[in-house]
Amino acid sequence: MPLLSRDNPPLTQRVALGKKLFHDKSLSKDGTISCTTCHHENKAFTDGLKFSKGINDQEGDKNSMTLFNLA
Repeated sequence: MPLLSRDNPPLTQRVALGKKLFHDKSLSKDGTISCTTCHHENKAFTDGLKFSKGINDQEGDKNSMTLFNLA
């Protein structure tokens, strides 16, 4: 099974939209964090913490899973 469907190619516009949404803080409950808060590109899209922190720097009970190499 191919990783990318020929019926749904990764168009430049779609990639740009995904990047914009990934960095958009307005999608969080209080508008202060984005996906990039916990998913750092230089750490294989994790935060490297045992327990990730969210809004108001509140520590959760899970870590951020890697988003690297997903299709």
